[in-house]
Amino acid sequence: MSRHLTRCLSILLLAITTTAHPAAAEQAALLMLFDVRPPFVSFDGKALQGSIGARAQAVLEKSGVAFELREVPVARQLLMVQQNLSPACAVARLKNVERLRLGVFSLPFAESSPYVAVQRKDQKLPEPASLSNWASHRGLRWGVQSGLYYSDYVQGVLGSAQAEIARFSAPHLHFAKLLAARRIDFVIVQEDEAQEMIKAQALRAQKLDDLVHGEQRFFYCSKSVPEASLRAINEALK
Repeated sequence: MSRHLTRCLSILLLAITTTAHPAAAEQAALLMLFDVRPPFVSFDGKALQGSIGARAQAVLEKSGVAFELREVPVARQLLMVQQNLSPACAVARLKNVERLRLGVFSLPFAESSPYVAVQRKDQKLPEPASLSNWASHRGLRWGVQSGLYYSDYVQGVLGSAQAEIARFSAPHLHFAKLLAARRIDFVIVQEDEAQEMIKAQALRAQKLDDLVHGEQRFFYCSKSVPEASLRAINEALK
């Protein structure tokens, strides 16, 4: 009877171990959070694409870290990383002091092009053409994408702006329609995005005197991401 009981327990333990293994493997995979933002990040159903997305995908594959891609709005990405409920990383985020306090950054994996302004072709905006100058004019309407952290400099200008700030939860191509409809006077986007916007509407891109540098982008990870995983990602980045 004792031998029979021992055998039954062994079979039960084997069944539990076999059943639990896939779940454990799934839990071990890092959630890689992304938002679709052509031409920088797109998704073909299997892998990230675009000038930044393809780079991120290549680094992740090279690292050997198990990961699961999940499309999530930017504001939700940040919340998921900072709540630290599970190992997760947001793809292509900018670094700032607040984010650094609540999460962990990889080494930089890409640098985006500088911001430019997009405006209507028939519109003459104040000189000199700089973000700080335009933001100081009360009569102008600056279109801003909600939840997007532009850069330390731009956020500082936003905080002291006299211009009307019109916030929209929309991709950059929607801002082309807002400009054409005269609901806003200008928006800042990166150069590649500006070219896409200009194709669709009677718009033009304007370089700004105080926006001449691109921004470094990182994997922004929750503090529960294993050190070994982050180390492997950093080694792949090198």
